[in-house]
Amino acid sequence: MIREQVAKRRFGFDVERALFAMVANRACAPASKLYCHEQWLKEDSHIPGARGLELQHLYRAMDFLEENKEAIEQSIYFQVADLLNLDVDILFYDTTSLHFEIDEEDESDDEGMVSGSLAAGDKDYLAPRRRGYSKNGRGDAPQIVIGLAVTRDGIPVRH
Repeated sequence: MIREQVAKRRFGFDVERALFAMVANRACAPASKLYCHEQWLKEDSHIPGARGLELQHLYRAMDFLEENKEAIEQSIYFQVADLLNLDVDILFYDTTSLHFEIDEEDESDDEGMVSGSLAAGDKDYLAPRRRGYSKNGRGDAPQIVIGLAVTRDGIPVRH
């Protein structure tokens, strides 16, 4: 799916390898994109096809992912549902909230909306960090609400 979407544009670098490198970094040694590029990819790991990636490639790959999020998520869902023969007749949904160690909420307009970057599709979305009731009692800090839908067997299908 990623290669199909990438083929429609000219990036000048391997977007799939950049995304794979960032996912591998998160799974093996979670760090910032800067650390991933400056240290992890150069000295701590060997990922075929990732040696020539520049820092801006990692950020551009993230923008690509945001721009194509819905199509990629849908493709992954159908592939996993088919592969695992998922029973999606009943879905369970739960939410939780997490607070951020930051004083300010995300800046937004009067309706609570913010605009994404042009590179990420220039989409408007609700500001993710807002003040409110936090389950861990941190109403003084901006928080984000996270929801997860799972199958009867606990397989995540949407977040």
